[in-house]
Amino acid sequence: MTRPQCVALLRQAQVGRVAFVDPGADPADAAPHVVPVAFVVDGVGPGPDVEVVVRTTAGSRLARAAPDRLVTFEADEVCAGSREGWSVVVTGRASRETDEVRSARLAGRLQAWAPGFKTQWLRIPLQQVSGRRLVSVERVIELPDAPAPRWREPRGWAPPTRTAAEYATDFDGR
Repeated sequence: MTRPQCVALLRQAQVGRVAFVDPGADPADAAPHVVPVAFVVDGVGPGPDVEVVVRTTAGSRLARAAPDRLVTFEADEVCAGSREGWSVVVTGRASRETDEVRSARLAGRLQAWAPGFKTQWLRIPLQQVSGRRLVSVERVIELPDAPAPRWREPRGWAPPTRTAAEYATDFDGR
């Protein structure tokens, strides 16, 4: 999907996930943490100033570990019944929002789902954006404009040089 399509889908979603590595963890056990978050997309259009903004508590692992680090954000929507949906993944260097005016503006747009006093705002710029649509097999078969699959010959393959009569002897023993 294109960047504008991905940003439009992110604007529709309400819950996403932030994945990050805790820098204080033992390097042998430094597995990424994935945290579900309520979020809002801030910025106009799909341009370079667009950011995903999440809100968390001041003492949370996310608030301690994510600022000034590369994080990955993912949001999706999937309908299990139809086996269709979409997924958008964003990678960017997270930063704290310290501007009180912007924080107040964002507070009116983003309501936290989990309990707690959420005073920390984290901004994730859309430095890398990728997305994909999930389409059921039944729907793919129904598409009239779907291009036919193209066969590519394996590397080193050459067409046979035998005649049809020579092939016939392979089957009936003559």
